[in-house]
Amino acid sequence: IHIERSGVCKSHHPRTMKYLNSRNHEALAADYDTLREYISELPYNGENFVVLYRDASGDYVQTALENPDDDENSRYLVEARVYHGENFTHYRSFFATAAEVLPAFEAYYHDRPFDYSGWQDVSAEFT
Repeated sequence: IHIERSGVCKSHHPRTMKYLNSRNHEALAADYDTLREYISELPYNGENFVVLYRDASGDYVQTALENPDDDENSRYLVEARVYHGENFTHYRSFFATAAEVLPAFEAYYHDRPFDYSGWQDVSAEFT
């Protein structure tokens, strides 16, 4: 992951800057290819989870293996939190492969809307 000396990633407007957090790493998410690699390698890289977030908004999307002991045979647990003013909706879904996880991360990374209608609303677990 590339971080400019000033702490600002020159390829992103500060309003839309994203951060990548995992078990052993936290930095600006400078490019989507690095993010995709972290997610694809999750069963093998010892990171345990990947979170993509904006510093100020509170919104995020995250993934982890449902059962890390199963390595590549584990389903991916994916969650997203979307704020609406002071309230939020927390979505959850499970996917068999990293390829199925990537669309939510790609949309979030590129500030594009994503349709969570097929995901479970688990907001009540966090209130």
